[in-house]
Amino acid sequence: MTLDGDTDRAAPHEHPEAAFDRAWAMAVVQGTMRELRQEYARKGRASLFEVLAPRLTATAPVASDVDGDQSRAGMSPEAFKVALHRARRRFGQLLRSRVAETVDPPSPTIIADELRELTKLLVDTAWAGATEPG
Repeated sequence: MTLDGDTDRAAPHEHPEAAFDRAWAMAVVQGTMRELRQEYARKGRASLFEVLAPRLTATAPVASDVDGDQSRAGMSPEAFKVALHRARRRFGQLLRSRVAETVDPPSPTIIADELRELTKLLVDTAWAGATEPG
């Protein structure tokens, strides 16, 4: 399953609360990606974002065509690494902020707990998608 995948459909025999949690996690990450995409577009860097985006989440392929991505971005390996680092850092900031909006009170401990749960849900979703018969 990708972050652009169908998140409204519950898996067979999935508990309603688990389906809600999974849908929440996907919605938070997708909203964060939209926000970051808009930031890059406002700066005239939408094409760079499209190259970096698959590498920003836990569901991105681990070993993909780095050389091809660098070439598509028109960057040296060093510049690409810096751009990716900055994008990941900004994605994390936006994600933390978005999660903070969902908790009351938004204490650092509660936000950290929610981020851990969100990450677990996304990893579980990615693994479930990888193990489903295709």
